[in-house]
Amino acid sequence: MNKLKELQAKLQKAVETMKAMKVAVADATEKEVEADIEIAQKAYDTAHAEVKSISDELTEAIKEAEEQKNVDLLLAKAADFKKVVIPDEAALAGKKVDDVKVFDNTSQEKHEHLQGEAFFNFMKNGERNMKDQELNILTPKSAAIRDIGNKQGGGFQAVIPHSLLRRMLPGMPFGGKALPMASTDNDAAGGRANLVWPDYGNQILQLPFDEPSLYMRVNKKTTVGGSLVETKLEQDDSNEFGGIAVEWTDEKSDAPDTEIDFERVTINCYPLKAYTSFTKTLLMRSRLPFENELVSKLRAALIAKFDQAIMSGSGVAQPLGITVMAGIRTVGRQTNLQVVYDDLINLEHEVKAAHRNGAGFIMADLVLKYLKKQKDTNGDPLFSNSVGSGPYDRLDNHPYFISHNCSALGTVGDIIFGNLMNYWFVLEEEVAIARSEHAEFKKGAIAYRVDGLAGGQPMFERAFSILVGQGS
Repeated sequence: MNKLKELQAKLQKAVETMKAMKVAVADATEKEVEADIEIAQKAYDTAHAEVKSISDELTEAIKEAEEQKNVDLLLAKAADFKKVVIPDEAALAGKKVDDVKVFDNTSQEKHEHLQGEAFFNFMKNGERNMKDQELNILTPKSAAIRDIGNKQGGGFQAVIPHSLLRRMLPGMPFGGKALPMASTDNDAAGGRANLVWPDYGNQILQLPFDEPSLYMRVNKKTTVGGSLVETKLEQDDSNEFGGIAVEWTDEKSDAPDTEIDFERVTINCYPLKAYTSFTKTLLMRSRLPFENELVSKLRAALIAKFDQAIMSGSGVAQPLGITVMAGIRTVGRQTNLQVVYDDLINLEHEVKAAHRNGAGFIMADLVLKYLKKQKDTNGDPLFSNSVGSGPYDRLDNHPYFISHNCSALGTVGDIIFGNLMNYWFVLEEEVAIARSEHAEFKKGAIAYRVDGLAGGQPMFERAFSILVGQGS
């Protein structure tokens, strides 16, 4: 760097000398003194040659400096892959953060750590007190997410870190990371792909917010750009092979003329908003209580909204539900306003045997209560446990669980049969949050609005059957 400065000063001085000699040549020419013209011209030529020489030397020095800078950047990047900071583990170990070494190839974890620190700073202090680097790392890259914020009157939107989203919405593959085994061992069996940060946060005490969740059982995908497009084979009960036909023929007959039929399935994501607030007292504390409060408040509300849409969403500006999707198999109930054992059998066998793998019953709580009261001809409960088999956990040889999103007993969709992995739920890779100190000013709190995009639909509608009709 000193060499570059020296050459720069030397070149500037030589250029000034050359300009002075050029003026001298002009003066001598104007006076028409031959001897003076020759002397001035020689001095100018000498100065011009010196400028060219210094320029060439400076060009070469700049080239060498750029090459060295590239080498330094590569070395720094390589060092990042060997050493990264995990603040939670560092605190537990009682070591300085800079001295903590973890898994190789961990640039993603370093990014998430920096993003997490910036996010907490934003939630606590707002964007006005943040550095440009922090603002850049929190700015949404998704145009669809930014568009939601613009329609709400602007204001800075901060991306919620994937480390928080994976805790908030378990099973959703944000960032493409695998979930966890609490370990800091570089040589843990299975390698780093099987590891995720241990969660040391104290959980807030609360009752369960719902029965087993539908969202937790569906096929979860993330996307970028507001929609997910998949190619799907066109199938029906008469041809499961997408139009391919195979026939026995004699020696000279032609093979059947068939083509494979595919379709493009597009699952659109629709704006989803949430609103909450935090007291300034909470935000004055450490990150862990704040993160647990954020996860606790949003997880229950989001999953409850997702469950409702998975079951009965209209498909208009929201996901398409199982009971609304066209093509879902339907079974008429045996008896008006009831669910009887024959209905369970009919629901099971309405779905083709090849599609029943992993399937089970989803029912309203009143349906289960009604079934438990069913008795045989001797007056004994039809579904009874025993010393040998223990409490019954299956109906008609299939697992079951209740959901308050099922319809009331005796109405369409009060009981459903199928494997929920055949329902695809899609969430935009980025979820953003906007902040306001004005909405909750009188309460000493700060208000936050969460902006996301979500969608979903049964990908294979023939893999579900629902009970319909009023019966006889």
